[in-house]
Amino acid sequence: MIEGRVCQEYLDGLERLALPEDRIPQLADIDRVLKASTGWETAQVPALIPFDTFFALLASRRFPVATFIRSPEELDYLKEPDIFHEVFGHCPMLTNPAFADFTATYGRLGLAASGPTSVAVLNGGMTVTAPDGFCVDEQAMRETAREAFVLFTRCRPGVRPSPVLSATVTGYAAPGGASTENLQRLAAFIGSQTGLAQLSRSGSADGVRIDETLIQDGVLWLRIHDSGNPETLHPAYWRAILPLSERMVTLSVMSSRAHPVGGASELEVLRAFVVRMRGANTG
Repeated sequence: MIEGRVCQEYLDGLERLALPEDRIPQLADIDRVLKASTGWETAQVPALIPFDTFFALLASRRFPVATFIRSPEELDYLKEPDIFHEVFGHCPMLTNPAFADFTATYGRLGLAASGPTSVAVLNGGMTVTAPDGFCVDEQAMRETAREAFVLFTRCRPGVRPSPVLSATVTGYAAPGGASTENLQRLAAFIGSQTGLAQLSRSGSADGVRIDETLIQDGVLWLRIHDSGNPETLHPAYWRAILPLSERMVTLSVMSSRAHPVGGASELEVLRAFVVRMRGANTG
């Protein structure tokens, strides 16, 4: 069935793997062949993984393999790669020394190009990190003795939609900063003319409004519409404000006008952003 549609190197690799026809292949059996052929082995993963993790595995000559199998209804197409895709589709070529070396080099280059996924700021007092798949834009980063601003974009350019994430760490949080009362007072201030002017990119309260306010899980969540946003950015975006490591942290998720993410998806990314920041900065 596949002869005449694939290269000879693939067929040679398929023969070396000697995949069973009566059961799902076991990764330990695959590993024995790969190690003997090219020094590679598999790495069990749940399904899709972050780009930096993917590149790091390839660079260490470990090929990520999802261990679930598609259902009969998904036989023609499956969005996430399953064990059939990974083993039958990719592993035969990893028995070829030239292709195996190329793949490891690809991993090293991808890892080097993806950029850091976290950064320590304010003399190490805070680690700023984002959800999987986002890397620090080092050129856009700003830091003073009292404040830090970090911008995150997709580690792999060209992925759409592609929200832009930002984190601002500033000042010291007031005592009991995560209490509902404190966050209510902060929400009231932000809703004032002075607070709206501080939110606005133009410095004027006239062009900005708050469409939604939530106080939940010790976080002030705001859906903001700012007509002063740059032309490339959508005017509506989500922002979270929370005390963390005795400082106030402001996290935002914005999207481009050309490829809007959508409010619900932005909020989902923002919630993941909050979880990652808390995980990196709580003992």
